[in-house]
Amino acid sequence: MDTQPSKFVRLFIFGHPRTRTNLFCRLWQNHKDVLEWQYPFMQAWVYGPERQEIRERVLAPGKLEEHVKDSFQAGLDALQEMIATAEAQDKVPMVKEHVYHMMDAISLCAHLSLSCEGKSRPLMVDRQLDLPESHRVHDRDVSRESSPLPVPNPTLIPDRFLKTLSPVFIIRHPAKAFPSYLRVCSAYGGSVLDAAFPINASYKWQRLLYDSGLTNGNGHAHRVWPIVLNGDDLIVNAEDVMQKLCRQAGLDPSQICYTWDAEKSSSQDAISQALWSQVQSSTGIIKDPVSLSIFSEMGLVFF
Repeated sequence: MDTQPSKFVRLFIFGHPRTRTNLFCRLWQNHKDVLEWQYPFMQAWVYGPERQEIRERVLAPGKLEEHVKDSFQAGLDALQEMIATAEAQDKVPMVKEHVYHMMDAISLCAHLSLSCEGKSRPLMVDRQLDLPESHRVHDRDVSRESSPLPVPNPTLIPDRFLKTLSPVFIIRHPAKAFPSYLRVCSAYGGSVLDAAFPINASYKWQRLLYDSGLTNGNGHAHRVWPIVLNGDDLIVNAEDVMQKLCRQAGLDPSQICYTWDAEKSSSQDAISQALWSQVQSSTGIIKDPVSLSIFSEMGLVFF
């Protein structure tokens, strides 16, 4: 039985902190043919009962209790249901998540030669909730039946589901992204000495997933996936980038918004405030002379 979606594009933004993914998502915010969801696994990775974050956080009383139901399985189920809802409405689902939020701490630490004590690898079962009931396989575990992939899937996401996604990887010059991350995390007490800093100061996670997807293929072989974007291209030439991506996804580029009203962000916690304040307080794309300079010197063309 075919367990692949028949025709839909499922945009999945495999991001990394400070690569301008917040700006990227803001450009799509009012597109009527797109249903967007950000960070389906972040709460599970940071706060949930199976949390994988290795950095010790000082949390407000009761914070962990608030997230007792935020398991990785719950995140996967909700993500698949969201995709099914979007496709039932003839919309394109667009999901954004940092790759390491979909990886277990043991694997992350092994790649960085870090110690990782007291963590176990979460298990996720592919309940196929992204598929119509008539397309689901109930007499066997589809998440475990396939033969090993030539290049292993580095994430916790089941192989069958991962191969249905239309991947977009957003990266940015490390000389811009990593200092930006350090500035942001310092706003809520973080520093380069944090155990989590090496995880955030590496594109290894995206590369592992990119290599896996490129080798193993996906459910949209007739389209040019995966796509890799330089986040600073959104500053230099956003309209050209978005028009090309819309053509790939079969979406109307005229619905991309390059200007918007500034949002109030006073109710956010310190972390959210630090991460989102620039986009939320803006009314459009802010031209960054340094990004323009780096783009010109590198001459990078990913799309």
